[in-house]
Order: sequence, then C-alpha cells, then structure tokens
Amino acid sequence: MNNAQRVLLTTYLPLTVLILLSEYRYSQAGIMAWLKITVSICLALSAISLRKNYPEQKLMAAAFAFMALGDFFFVIPPLLGDWSRTTIPMGIASFVVAYIFLILAFRKDASPGKEELWIALPIIIVIVCLGVLLFPFVDLRLFIGMVIFAVLLGYMTLNAVATISRGYYSTESAWLIAMAGILIFASDMRLAYEALYPVGRGLISLGSNYVRGPFVVGWALLSLVVAEYRLLKTTRLNWRR
Repeated sequence: MNNAQRVLLTTYLPLTVLILLSEYRYSQAGIMAWLKITVSICLALSAISLRKNYPEQKLMAAAFAFMALGDFFFVIPPLLGDWSRTTIPMGIASFVVAYIFLILAFRKDASPGKEELWIALPIIIVIVCLGVLLFPFVDLRLFIGMVIFAVLLGYMTLNAVATISRGYYSTESAWLIAMAGILIFASDMRLAYEALYPVGRGLISLGSNYVRGPFVVGWALLSLVVAEYRLLKTTRLNWRR
C-alpha cells in the first residue's frame, strides 16, 4: 500500500463510521446531508487529483466526478426545496454516465463463459426479485427506466467481480474493484427499496445507514485503485511512454 492509499483509507473509512454512528441521532438534521455530500465531493476531488499511470484510472476518475454530481442532485435539493421532479432524473443520468465509465474501465479481457454466468446469476436474481416487488407501486415509465438503470448497474457489477478471474488487473486491484462493485450494487438496490416500496419508506431513517455506508466504502475502495501504482497484473507499457 502506497502513501496515497494510506491517506485515502485513514480519511474516508473513519468518515464512514462517523456518518453511520451519527445517522441514528441526527438522521433528520440537514448537517448530516451536508456531511454526506461533502464526503462524496471530497472523494471525487481526491480521485481526480491523484496521479494516474494508466488510462483505466482516468476512466475511474471520470466516474467519480459524475458520482459526486449525481449525489449532489439526490442529497442537496431536498434541503433547499422540492426540486425532485427535475433533479432526480438529472441525478440518475449522472450515475448512468458514472457507471458507463466504470464499465469501460472494468471490461478488460472479457471472455464470457460459465464462470461469468455464475457471477451474473445472483445479480440477476436480486434485480428480478426487487423488480417484482416494486412493480405494483411504480408508474410504468418509471419502471422501464428502473429496468434500464438496473441492467446497467448489474452489468457494471458483473464486470467488477469478473476482474478477479480475467487476469487483467493485479490481484489486489481486482479484489478492491470487485468489493467496490458489490457494495455500490447493494447500496443502489437498498436505495430503490427505500424510495419506492411502501414498507421500505417506513425504514428510511434506519435504512439510510445501509445505503450510505456501502456507498461511501465502495467508492473509497475504488479510490484506492485509482491511487495504485501497479494496477495491472501483467507487465504492460505505461500509457505515457
């Protein structure tokens, strides 16, 4: 682990713990929302400012920028007024772009086969089960948009986990990418449940811990990949050379 990774780890993991512990006491306080978006923006700025030795790291850094933008549209408008009709689509669009950048970074040496089918299976099961659960409670147009977003999110997660077996990234980087993908997937699935399922709405104060925790940890782990000096498993020419 290099110095940049140590700084990232010792900065953002304690902040995650702080958010989780404070959520129970200050779950309705605006200060918590500002703290959350500040962490997202700082994560994005950290990823963007880090030295990048590989083009894949540039793609991931771009994803961080759109992640922070999307988080801004979801977190800040409720504090300033009800802008949900315009800001929610903008937030979703920002995350769609972020996940496209991650797919471009993760989908290296892809070779679809039985192994990746087994990776895809639990992802598909979770998405289908949540879709069946939410379908009676959402507008058809919203549901179609959800399906498209879920497919993109699932494909990103599939490629993240599959980096372990593809052999393109170093073992350490591949495991970090896989864990980040799983945590981001879990966060988004929980968020959809909270926002759209009637029972989930009743758990929003408690449930937000399960959204924000995996979200911050997942992106923090991904920032370690952006800071990695030896990203790839095999010897490859540095893109700058």
